[in-house]
Amino acid sequence: MAKSDQRVEVEIHPARQGDAILVRCPTESGRFNILIDGGVRATYSERLVHRFAAIQAEGERLDLVVVSHIDTDHIGGILELFKANGLSSAPQVIGVGEVWHNGYRHLGLEGRNATEEEKRAVLSQVANVGEPGGSEERISVKEAETLSSLISKNEYQWNSSFNGAAIVAGSRVVLRPGLAVSILSPRSVELKRLARIWKSGLAMKGVNQSVIAPEFEAVFELELPLISDGEDSEGDTPISHSESDEVPDPSAFREDNSAVNGSSIAFLLECIGRRLLFLADAHPSVILDGLRHQFERSQPVEVDLIKVSHHGSRNNTSSGLVEAVWSPINVISTDGTKHEHPHAEAMLRIVGASKAGSSLVFNYPSATAARMDQPSVRQKYGHSVTVGTGQEPLVLTFHGEEHGGK
Repeated sequence: MAKSDQRVEVEIHPARQGDAILVRCPTESGRFNILIDGGVRATYSERLVHRFAAIQAEGERLDLVVVSHIDTDHIGGILELFKANGLSSAPQVIGVGEVWHNGYRHLGLEGRNATEEEKRAVLSQVANVGEPGGSEERISVKEAETLSSLISKNEYQWNSSFNGAAIVAGSRVVLRPGLAVSILSPRSVELKRLARIWKSGLAMKGVNQSVIAPEFEAVFELELPLISDGEDSEGDTPISHSESDEVPDPSAFREDNSAVNGSSIAFLLECIGRRLLFLADAHPSVILDGLRHQFERSQPVEVDLIKVSHHGSRNNTSSGLVEAVWSPINVISTDGTKHEHPHAEAMLRIVGASKAGSSLVFNYPSATAARMDQPSVRQKYGHSVTVGTGQEPLVLTFHGEEHGGK
């Protein structure tokens, strides 16, 4: 097949306040399917299970599942998939080639093995937590089916492209000829920060900070999103640009301080000459650092698509980031039910730094989408706006060609 006839398809699925993205890449040996996050729990039953059935019927599988981080609006649907799918060798829903996910075992924790008394002390203090994904059912840690436990017991390939180690910025993986991924986030420092928070949690439970145990893997996955929500700077007094057309002053920017968001796996995907940038909920300073190492150049890096970080939060799109990387397509995935995402400040930074003709693509209607679609705003910045219904996936298609920025 000629390169010009090949197509990369990016499906932005309705995932409530989360992300659920399917990328379908043509390769010499057939299509390579990548699932990036799974939204909340309900995303699986409402959307994904039907899509997986269609992929399975085509004789294909999910070649790679990327779980960017353990926030509930990214991991919920993935949990439901792996609960339903069962053993990797005999999948009940769809075949899965590999899973990318940084868990407790990837934090680089060192210390002595916890005693049985220390294990009980930790487990007893989180004995009635809710599972990730918004479930109202209260369960014990021992009963909880976490992503780490499901990957392990069902024998999925876990970070095998990285020899089972943590996925960190600076890594580059060639998945197939012509299909490669460059990791931009997290750095080792972001994983170390998660480790420090975990150790502080142990201390609060009256347990020595320098103990480790396999049983803590489930506690880590269940508790860290709750701790990180309390850190998130979204609650700080915002600078409202809901009624302004002006790009916010860069000095007013305050970067997201959530450690879990900062641990997001963000990456540049290259396929048939196209560059697609998936930022999860990553911190802009970390992405900038990754881009500087990946592209040693003073001019802005050009890509074909950006999945905007943290659902268009004002704290995850900085002036420095939008000046360093440009795309004609900027995708925002959220229904706006959490933190009032997307924020107009972030959207104005994007269009203010973009070339005329760039677009904002929202998979749900929102007040910010309507604001950015006002004729006066579009005329001022020369951008276009696409708004999905929130009922069906938005499908973006890219034909194969060498990217001008290379």
